[in-house]
Amino acid sequence: MNHDTQSCTDPNVMEAKVVVSSCGHEGPFGATGVKRLKSIDMIVSVPGMNALDMNAAEDAIERLPREIVPGMIVTGMEVAEIDGSP
Repeated sequence: MNHDTQSCTDPNVMEAKVVVSSCGHEGPFGATGVKRLKSIDMIVSVPGMNALDMNAAEDAIERLPREIVPGMIVTGMEVAEIDGSP
């Protein structure tokens, strides 16, 4: 996603039966697992994160990690991105 600043042209490729994606905050590098699934039409809707509400944010993120497509589990800010959590 940031081709202007990277120096390598050959990506590292890994294969796995299960991936746990917990990429960080929003922006061009945040929640990349969820954004990639949306871009290849494996998930329909990605509402993005809502405004921070510290009274609700931690509970919403901690209780909703789950498998969103076969073999991919999301946690942390990926959950906020896909659920529209604060």
